[in-house]
Amino acid sequence: MEHVTPFNPALRDPAISHIWDMATVAGRAALNAEVTRQATIVAYSNDFRLMMIIALASVPFIFLLRRAQPKAEQAAVLE
Repeated sequence: MEHVTPFNPALRDPAISHIWDMATVAGRAALNAEVTRQATIVAYSNDFRLMMIIALASVPFIFLLRRAQPKAEQAAVLE
């Protein structure tokens, strides 16, 4: 499906304009459903982009981690 913009020539097609007729309740509901669907896809994509940025930004912190040194009492138990 094409993006819903006033500049999209595909939306001037009579078959499409009949479905998304702003003069009818069904047409407004169909247009609202399409806009909501496209907004959901954009939001989902942006969430993945944000998660990628956070994951890549946290990679350098891995090199700051080190193994915990065993405490003296734990070392006595292990021996």
